[in-house]
Amino acid sequence: MRSSPRQVQGSLLPAISTGIYGYPLARATKIAVDTCVAAPDEITEIRFVCFDAKTKAVYEHALDGVQGD
Repeated sequence: MRSSPRQVQGSLLPAISTGIYGYPLARATKIAVDTCVAAPDEITEIRFVCFDAKTKAVYEHALDGVQGD
């Protein structure tokens, strides 16, 4: 018997690896924002989890260029 897929309507995205592991914050942010913009319409809410003011500022700047409905 096969289980039904879950009906995901939202997601939380932390800025993984941009801290101690040193992955470039601007590059990680662009990947995250671009991926979320391309998400299916069934995803109605996405929250970016920013662990400090610098990360939040970079995400806000990246999101400034995204147009909503």
